[in-house]
Amino acid sequence: MNSPEAGEIFGTTLGFPASTSKLEGATLEGPDQQVADYIESVSERIGDAPPAAVVGYGSLEQKFWDLGKELGLGTKTVDAAVSEFFTEADVILNG
Repeated sequence: MNSPEAGEIFGTTLGFPASTSKLEGATLEGPDQQVADYIESVSERIGDAPPAAVVGYGSLEQKFWDLGKELGLGTKTVDAAVSEFFTEADVILNG
């Protein structure tokens, strides 16, 4: 998936290669080379990728949105929403 061979086969058809090994195999021309040159020119300012989200993040985000809707509709109090969110977070994050 991230091998130079995959880079040679797919190039940038699936987007600009994120792995350096895949990028090594890709032939970059025209706009693709311009993107590579730009990324290289700003590489010292980019830094590392952010860490992956915790397992269960999507469920917590959905719960947060659902509770926000209920608060907006007046079907749940702030105290009840806070309590429900932290109870759900404890279950999701601590299993």
